[in-house]
Amino acid sequence: MSTSRRFVWSLEPLTALEAARPAWHALAEDALEPNPFYAPDYLLASRALGNAHRLTLLVARPKDNPDRLAALFPLQPAGWRQGWLPGLKVMAQSPYSPLNTPLIAADAGPDLFESLLMAVPTLLPGSALLLPLLTERREAWAGLRAALDQAGRTHEILQRQTRAAIETNL
Repeated sequence: MSTSRRFVWSLEPLTALEAARPAWHALAEDALEPNPFYAPDYLLASRALGNAHRLTLLVARPKDNPDRLAALFPLQPAGWRQGWLPGLKVMAQSPYSPLNTPLIAADAGPDLFESLLMAVPTLLPGSALLLPLLTERREAWAGLRAALDQAGRTHEILQRQTRAAIETNL
């Protein structure tokens, strides 16, 4: 567990978060950037693919309301595509989910990204995070990049690609 001024971060197995399904649904509905592939119905259904044991959820809860979810980052160990780097954690991917934007509460603000940078070294010591398939021109990446820049943390865009997308007024 890692605590910041406003948030408490923890690593939880997928099965543990099933009990918080209503809060998870609320986060998915009110996310900074909606991602149906990380909503509870979709992610819990991934158990049928046999990969649920590989998933660890990096979860943030507001200190003043621990029943609410402020962020959810589904992580899995790196695989052959990432080069089997020791300690590398990757946002959960499957051939059926072409988007890896984490679920972040729309009202969380910059504090959430700053607290994420403090929580990762504590909860995932010796790890690096790979966040593939994030959209650069959206708010989640902008918030994360601003926190990384402000903290002087090294980050790199490894690959850019153009793909079709439906842009909405989210």
